[in-house]
Amino acid sequence: MSELEHLAFQDKAQEDDVFTSFAGATELTAELAGTFIKEILVSSPTEIEIVWKFRDVFDMLGNDNG
Repeated sequence: MSELEHLAFQDKAQEDDVFTSFAGATELTAELAGTFIKEILVSSPTEIEIVWKFRDVFDMLGNDNG
């Protein structure tokens, strides 16, 4: 197993623990937002971008969809 695959596996296990701890949540709380949201970028009165703290393994490998 490569170093990147090993790190991805460890990160995935940690992410699974975090996701499980919030399973069943029915509303967004400050704790939930603080856990999953890195930042919110407001580019205009009608446009926002949410930057998540967790990324897909596909993103970690440096692949780009566009």
